[in-house]
Amino acid sequence: MPLKSLGIVLVVTGAGIGLWVYSRFTSLYGKMHSWSPPFDQFEITTMITAVVSMALIAIGLIQLTKKSK
Repeated sequence: MPLKSLGIVLVVTGAGIGLWVYSRFTSLYGKMHSWSPPFDQFEITTMITAVVSMALIAIGLIQLTKKSK
């Protein structure tokens, strides 16, 4: 898979996961959590997923800006 295609896939996947995380933080279900320490399992999973989302977007953007040989 060419780097540009891989970059697009990673950015779109990361953005999709990011939207899911955003909805979890702002939805009614998210308001039932404190979002402050000590975190429960749902809160930790959501925060880890947010980090993974940001990493996928960053790696995808790096792939999109790389020059092909």
